[in-house]
Amino acid sequence: MKKYKLINEDRGAEIIYGLEDELNSKLNDTIAIPAEAADISCTNIDELEQQLIDEFERNSKNLSNCCTQSPQQLNECINYDYLTPEEVIFCFLGLDIRYIPENFSTEKMYSEVDCQVIDNIVDNTIEYKMLKRAIKLKEKTGITITPNREIHTDGLIDWAIDKFIEEVADTKSAVKNTSTKRLKIPNTKGYPKDFAKELHKQLTKHGLISGNFEEMWLWEKYQNSLSYLADELSNKFPDECPASRKEVYLLAYITNPGKSKLSQVSASHDGPALRSIDSTISTLKNNYIQ
Repeated sequence: MKKYKLINEDRGAEIIYGLEDELNSKLNDTIAIPAEAADISCTNIDELEQQLIDEFERNSKNLSNCCTQSPQQLNECINYDYLTPEEVIFCFLGLDIRYIPENFSTEKMYSEVDCQVIDNIVDNTIEYKMLKRAIKLKEKTGITITPNREIHTDGLIDWAIDKFIEEVADTKSAVKNTSTKRLKIPNTKGYPKDFAKELHKQLTKHGLISGNFEEMWLWEKYQNSLSYLADELSNKFPDECPASRKEVYLLAYITNPGKSKLSQVSASHDGPALRSIDSTISTLKNNYIQ
């Protein structure tokens, strides 16, 4: 059985880096645009801010498992009789097809708000542009498509060879073990980095969050406790967490556990949760050097 590899073996890592950068840009918009709108006395700033927060979170969640593929996965995919266009583009971009976002469609680019980030990256790749053209000119390129919009892999391989994939003469080199690179969801905007790291350390220590610093943190308590934390951070650290930005700054780090805007949620009255938060804030005040 023939074995193949990507001509650009680092393509998956390049795409992951692009997705990370695009997510960072979207997070910058989430933080910056409402502030800019306020400066020009724009109306409905709260609605705009919530819309941007929701879009960022949905895109982040949609891509949270995205990672590079191994050579074995590429060959397994190419060995199928048929592939969807989305599976094909993931294969040629060096991404694991098991984590294709549910609403991602090469036919309906920019139609889903939770696919904005991946649409922006894929739309600008040579792989997508050439595949799109090849599908359109299928009779001239040798690509055949089923009525269910699936692509026959035999014609696909003939078209893709020496463009994106190449045959591997040595079987061992085609099945070598390679580590996959998973997308790191950005969460380092808003707070100073040393402040954010100390906050993460203390919140983790008190069981209020889970997750690594480089990831979006999962809030383990009730949302009204999260609202209380935003209030306390703003009260005790007005420079790092200004009152006008306290919710969006915090949500740049913590996955929002509910749909409600934090400013519309009353503070928690849960004693143990408040004591954990108060202890976190107290230790943060002592350990963070301003």
